[in-house]
Amino acid sequence: MRSLAVAIVASVILGLFALAANAAPKMLFPSAASVRIYGAPTAFNVVVDHEGRVTATGPSKDNSGAEEYPVKDGGLLSPVEASKLKAAVRFTRPPGVIFRCCVPRHAFLFYDRSGRYLGYLKVCFECTCAEMEPFHPPNPARNWISWNYENVKQIVIAHGLGPIAQRR
Repeated sequence: MRSLAVAIVASVILGLFALAANAAPKMLFPSAASVRIYGAPTAFNVVVDHEGRVTATGPSKDNSGAEEYPVKDGGLLSPVEASKLKAAVRFTRPPGVIFRCCVPRHAFLFYDRSGRYLGYLKVCFECTCAEMEPFHPPNPARNWISWNYENVKQIVIAHGLGPIAQRR
C-alpha cells in the first residue's frame, strides 16, 4: 500500500514537471521587465518590425488594395497582467485542424530593464492562433503556441483595445 502511495505521489510530481517543461513563461522572454500591448481591432494584421515598431494593414476603402490602419498603444501591462499573460501561454502539439486565417490584431511587446525591445507575441482572437518572434519552442514536437483565450481577452479589454472578434 505504501509503495502505491509513493508511486502516485511520484507520478503527480513528474506530471507537474512535465507540464512546467512545456510552459511558455520560462521561454516567453525571461529577461523581460515590461510588456506593452498594442491593438488594431479593425485591421487585417498587426505587423511588428525588428525594432519593435507596430503597424497595421487592412483593405483600402475602395477594396483596390491594402492601406495602413491606425494602431492603438494600450500602454504597459501591470506586473499582475504580465504574469497572467505569461501563465496563459503554452507550447503544445499542433491541433489536428488548423485554420489558416491567423490575422493577429493584438500584439504584446516585451522589453528588458533598459527598455531594449526583446520580441513580441501576437494573437488572433478569430482562430486563436499566435505568432511569436523570436520563436524558440522547447521541444520540436510542441511547436504550437496555445493560449488561454479568456485570460488574454480580459487583458485586451482592460486596455481598451476591443472589440474582440469572435473565435470560430
